[in-house]
Amino acid sequence: MALGVIATATAALTLFGGATAAAKQAKGPPPGTPHWGGWAHWAGPNGSYGNFGTKKPARSKNAAPAAPAAVDNLANPNDNEIMPTTNTHLIFWLPSGFHYSGGTTAADDTAYENAMIKYFQDVGGSEILDTATQYCGKGICPDDTSTYKDMVVDTTAFPHAGTNADPVTQSDLNTEVFNQLKAKSWPTGLSDMYFVFLPSNVVDCGSGGGCNTNAYCAYHTYGYVGSSSSDDTPANTFVWADIPDNRSPQSIAAGCGDSNVTGNESADTTLSSVEHEHLEAITDPRLNAWQDSTGGAGENGDKCNRNMGVANASKTTTNNYLGSGAADKFRIQREWSNAAGGGSCAASYSTTGSKVESPVPATGDVTLSVTESTIAGNTSDTLDYTLTFKNPSDQDDAYGVTVADTLPSGVQFNGSGTVTLGPVDLAPHESKTWTIAAHPSTNLLAGATLTDQAVFSFKDSTGADQPTITRTATTTVVNAAPVLGTLANQTVDYHDPLSFGVSATDSDAGDTLSFSASGLPTGLSLTDNGDRTATISGTDTAVPGTYTVTVSVDDHHHASATSGTLTIRVTKEETSLAYTGQVVILVGSSGATLSAKLQEDGPGDDDGDSLPAAPDAGRSVTLSLAGKSCTGSTDASGNASCTIPYSQLSLVALGPETINATFAGDTLYLSSSASASAIVFAFPSRGAFALGDQTVAAASSSTTVTWWADSWNQLNALTGGQAPSSLKGFAGSINSLPTGGAQPTSCTGTWKTSGGNSPPPTSGVPGYMGVLVTANVKKNGNTISGDFVHIVVVHVAPGYGPTPDHPGRGTIVATYC
Repeated sequence: MALGVIATATAALTLFGGATAAAKQAKGPPPGTPHWGGWAHWAGPNGSYGNFGTKKPARSKNAAPAAPAAVDNLANPNDNEIMPTTNTHLIFWLPSGFHYSGGTTAADDTAYENAMIKYFQDVGGSEILDTATQYCGKGICPDDTSTYKDMVVDTTAFPHAGTNADPVTQSDLNTEVFNQLKAKSWPTGLSDMYFVFLPSNVVDCGSGGGCNTNAYCAYHTYGYVGSSSSDDTPANTFVWADIPDNRSPQSIAAGCGDSNVTGNESADTTLSSVEHEHLEAITDPRLNAWQDSTGGAGENGDKCNRNMGVANASKTTTNNYLGSGAADKFRIQREWSNAAGGGSCAASYSTTGSKVESPVPATGDVTLSVTESTIAGNTSDTLDYTLTFKNPSDQDDAYGVTVADTLPSGVQFNGSGTVTLGPVDLAPHESKTWTIAAHPSTNLLAGATLTDQAVFSFKDSTGADQPTITRTATTTVVNAAPVLGTLANQTVDYHDPLSFGVSATDSDAGDTLSFSASGLPTGLSLTDNGDRTATISGTDTAVPGTYTVTVSVDDHHHASATSGTLTIRVTKEETSLAYTGQVVILVGSSGATLSAKLQEDGPGDDDGDSLPAAPDAGRSVTLSLAGKSCTGSTDASGNASCTIPYSQLSLVALGPETINATFAGDTLYLSSSASASAIVFAFPSRGAFALGDQTVAAASSSTTVTWWADSWNQLNALTGGQAPSSLKGFAGSINSLPTGGAQPTSCTGTWKTSGGNSPPPTSGVPGYMGVLVTANVKKNGNTISGDFVHIVVVHVAPGYGPTPDHPGRGTIVATYC
């Protein structure tokens, strides 16, 4: 609203004061009525023009609304004046005893003043100032220019006490500006603007009754020079702004925000009000140009009141970097841009795209790196990825920064090969760094290149998607192949146990080595011990020969395992043969059964393993007696037996003979043999002779026994008592007399005969003859009967005849059964 300064008739500059209750609605005083309107102000927390920083951009930073409401953009329907540029003049009204709220000394005040000056030195040509260039009037558009001209520190006392009861008034400020214009010869018109900075603990109130304690944080207005309302022209106008210290207790109570990006909290907070009023004055200097449908309450600053963008979240977040090299930090609000996304708060202006200057990250602003240039490729390895997105813009935010990271094949993070990071919103120069500690999900091949790809995406302040940025990071799998230890050749007999170890080394401590073997002789197998060693063991059952064995060790990082060879020579197993059959052999109708036992090792052990066992069944063993032979096959216990038939056995001479057992060897076993001494005997061609059991028991190998004689009963003692005298020693009829074959373990039976030499014995007897051993003899009439409990072999002495007077004698050489 305008503050009228009307010249007197004498052309002296006279300052008129007055206020109306209207706010931002006056379009100039009625002709001939010198007065002021209200002020264009920045409301406090309970005002109707903003919410102090919680207001969001008109467009979502992530997605446009499905059905956006109509945007209440700024308009200048009467094409009223704007400020084409601003030459800025600063008035620091600082009476003695007052300070700016950041300090209590003159140096503190100077620092505050210098902070204000810095803004005006920096703002010309800035992107935030550029937002005003779209708002034209009277055929002129604002330039992106603003020039700091000068400043003055006025220590003159305030006309009022600056208290609630006696506030500094809008008229006081208007007069102060007018007086400084007069004193400094400062110009009027729409290319110059004046800022009045009030210190802390000062209450000032506008013409409408609102004060910095309850209605505003700052305001802009204008006065004019002249003597009547007709002098209220652009040329006579002086545009000015009231800038209270926004960290003054009064402004804090009013809710004027809080910023602290340089360490000068008072200055940093107040500067957003400075920028707010500066850009409102450019677009609406005489309070009748660019406003929205609400009128003076809807200027470009009001519509984005304290909207700091991403910096809303923290008072210490810088959102605008100005000055040489963007070295000066500010936290200032965004301004309304009709162009930005169709209408939105913005920190910049562009004639292309979504009409804002979107951040354009350079190569170094968006990075993906991996700590590990090489890994061994084990699941215990870690790939530490660092992803960084820096917003390089000096003024624009990057919204919804998201990273879609695709991990290398075979690498995962939390069980997945893809990772989504974000979204985050980043203020200017702000960075976000993510770290991912990924791990191989399987063993990776040596030489593999592991490429991680991260696609960064973000939106500008209008919510428009920006071009994605792709970064990659690579790691190489460097893994040495395992080295097999020395493989020693082995020798083992068939069917014998064998055990030996193999080992490997690997310079990669995390590798797990797995052993395998091929070509092993049957019966041997490899056991992986899990400690970089393995054991080959078992009892071989392979046909003797030389076997080439390939031992392989796999570290699971190479296309093929490391292999080496050794030979295992399987030799024929040594054997030992023992004759186990009968050595008292009866030449009888059933022939003679001979037996032997074949063993591995045993007495024939030549490899020192001392592990006797039965060989495989079916080994052929030849058993012979005096050149007469038969062949048997071993059973599972190694026993073999066969029978020499009577037709062959009857040709064998009676008496001592040698039994031979022979295993000739085969593809699996070495040969072996054994022998045993035997007695071959026969019974008479009919009947048999007998000896008393006690006589036999008492006889030695040199005792002559009589088995046929007239005095047989005198020469043979029986357990059952003396035999009848009529018994001469020959039994004519015998039950259960052995017929040969296998040697019985015991034999018993009965016999009958008559007295004397009836029936007569055979005329001749075998030289080695089987004789019955009887314990009991009885006579019943003419029949004599008895039993036998053993059979012995008697070597017959000469002199036998079939009559009792030719006794039969000999020595006992064996017991048959």
